[in-house]
Amino acid sequence: MDIGSLRCEFKHNPIGLGTLQPRLSWKLSSDRRGARQSAYRIVAESDERKIWDTGKVSSSQTHLIAYAGEALVSRQRVSWQVTVWDENDRSWSSAQPASWEMGLLDQDDW
Repeated sequence: MDIGSLRCEFKHNPIGLGTLQPRLSWKLSSDRRGARQSAYRIVAESDERKIWDTGKVSSSQTHLIAYAGEALVSRQRVSWQVTVWDENDRSWSSAQPASWEMGLLDQDDW
């Protein structure tokens, strides 16, 4: 199973996000008939420090999963990867991490 097209708020590696709970999505492809996702795990890091780890979540959802980690701050850069499990409990991870960067969130940042 291939994991691709990692997106944050419908964009590839967006910069200047103003939402405190960005939504993450990915696409799956497989040449196996009937292949499907049975679970996922998202890990997000900032400054080489883990700020969110969903753990293994039993779900077929691949679209618009809201970030629920540590509070995000202005100009913060976050990288994230996803691991998925198929119907046979085999796992695959995204080959390359994706990222997003927060915009200016507070009046004082301007």
